Amino acid sequence: MLHLSELNGNTELPSRANVEYVRSMSAGWNSVCLPFALNMSMLDKIEKDCRIALVKSISDRGARIQDVDGVSAGQPCLIYVPVPKSFRFEIDNAELTTEPVNSGCLKGTFQKKVIGQGAYKLGQDGASFAKTVGEDAICYSYRAYIIK
Repeated sequence: MLHLSELNGNTELPSRANVEYVRSMSAGWNSVCLPFALNMSMLDKIEKDCRIALVKSISDRGARIQDVDGVSAGQPCLIYVPVPKSFRFEIDNAELTTEPVNSGCLKGTFQKKVIGQGAYKLGQDGASFAKTVGEDAICYSYRAYIIK
């Protein structure tokens, strides 16, 4: 079993594995970037009224998001959770990708990464993006951030 969490990012992933992913999510929006596909039925088994969204664009006025039913492996996204909740996914023989799909404005990472000053990541309120101010600002494993 391959154990994934924000505390143990991975630099090398197999193409297939039995996977366990554990994460405590705050009420509101949470950034996520996983090496396996994620869909609404997986979230509904843990908590109702969740949402998955892609960030389509970002401007000084805010982010434009689009709700989706699921994302492919490596696709950075936002997950809305109505109440704080611990998520645990177990997937047998999951198809994995080795790199995040960073073609959009939301960038994902599979390992803890220094993103530096001037990037944007979700604020603690889960309702807005905040601009990072320090050169040592980080993004934790299996999460996402924005660079304008």
